[in-house]
Amino acid sequence: MKYTFIAILLSCLAFGQNAELIFPSQKQFINKKLAFYTLEDANGNSVFTKNDGLNGDITMLFASDYDNQKRSTRNWSAHSNVGYSVGEKVYKDNQVLTFYFVGDTAIVYDFDRKTLQKINSKEDFLKMPGIKNLERGKKIHTSTEILDDRKNVLQTIYLSENGDTTQVNISRYNAQGKEIFFHLGDCGSEDWVWDIYTSFNDHGDETQSVRLQMVNGIRDTTELRTNSYNSKYQLVSTTDYWQKKFSSKTEYFYDQNDLLIRELLYQPDEKKRSAETTYKYDKAGKLLKKIVVDYHYSEKGTKEIFVTKESP
Repeated sequence: MKYTFIAILLSCLAFGQNAELIFPSQKQFINKKLAFYTLEDANGNSVFTKNDGLNGDITMLFASDYDNQKRSTRNWSAHSNVGYSVGEKVYKDNQVLTFYFVGDTAIVYDFDRKTLQKINSKEDFLKMPGIKNLERGKKIHTSTEILDDRKNVLQTIYLSENGDTTQVNISRYNAQGKEIFFHLGDCGSEDWVWDIYTSFNDHGDETQSVRLQMVNGIRDTTELRTNSYNSKYQLVSTTDYWQKKFSSKTEYFYDQNDLLIRELLYQPDEKKRSAETTYKYDKAGKLLKKIVVDYHYSEKGTKEIFVTKESP
C-alpha cells in the first residue's frame, strides 16, 4: 500500500509544467485498506480527494482549482451512485456567482464504480468522458452571493435553470463577524422557510443555536443546540434537541496538555453511549491515530460494535 500511494503521488506531481507540488494528507484506512485520502498543493488547498468505501459501497472523486487568493474557482466531482458534476465560481467586488454545467445525461449519469476506482490523480480524473462531456455542455447560472466589506455573505439568491428566483437566504453578523442570524427562504414551500438565531460568549465561541420554523401556520422551535465550555474555553459538551425532544449529547475530554483525547456520544435510541472516539498523539502533540468505536443494539437487544481507525 505504501508504494501504491507513492505512485499516486508521483502521477499527480507530473501533470502540467507549472503545476504546484502535491502532498498527501488525511489518509484513512478500513481493515488496513486505504479508503480515503486527499492531495494538497503547496498552499494547503485540496486538489484531489478519493473516497473509496469510507461511506459504504460507493466511490467518490473530488478535484478543485484555485485562484491566487486560495479561492475555489472550479470543482469536479464523481459519485458511483449519482454520476458526474462540474461547477464554477466567478468572483467580483461584492458578489460570487456560481455556475454548473449540463451535458449528455447518458454520459454524465454513468454509475460504473469500477471505473472510478481506477482513478488515482486529478489529471486522470479530468480526462474522464463524463467530465469532458459536461465541460463542453451548457453553463447555467445557479446562484449569486452578495457580500459585505468583510466578505461576509449577506444574501444568497438561488436561480432555476430558466433564471427564476427559487430561494433567497439572508445572514446577519455581530461586530466580530460571527453569524448571529440566518434566514432560509424557499419561494415555493413553507416547509423550507426558517430562521436560525445563534449566540456566542465573550470568547467568540458558539453557546446556543435555535432554529425556528413555521409548521401549519405556527412558528415554533424545531432544533436547539447548546454548547458548554470550561474555564479554558474548551468545548466540554454539545447537546441537541429536535422538536423539544432530546436528540444527542457529546462530551469532550482533554489531557494535561489541553489536547482532545476522548469524545463520548449519547443518543436516546441506545441503552448507554452510542460511540466513543479516542485520539492518540506523539510527544510533540501531533495526532497519530483516531479510533471510533460505535455501539449499537439490534432489535433483539444484541450489542453490536464497529471499530474505525483513522490516521492523518
